[in-house]
Amino acid sequence: MLALVSACGTAGTPKLVPVSNACLVGFKEIKYAIQPNGTPDNEDNIYDTQDTVTDVQDHNVIYRSVCPDTQD
Repeated sequence: MLALVSACGTAGTPKLVPVSNACLVGFKEIKYAIQPNGTPDNEDNIYDTQDTVTDVQDHNVIYRSVCPDTQD
C-alpha cells in the first residue's frame, strides 16, 4: 500500500538555492561610479553614464535575488 504524502505538509518556507555554481565563479555584483554634481563632463571622466548605471543596477537586483548567500 502506498502512503499519501502532501506537499502542503512541509513546515516553513523552503530556502531558495542556486542551481549552478555561477554565483561562486563569475556572476558578481557590479560597481559603478556616478558623476558628482558640478563635475565637468568630458572625455577624460571616469564616471558611468546614466544608461550604464541603470543597467548595472538592474543586473545587481537580479544578482542579489539569484545569489543571496554569496554577497560580501
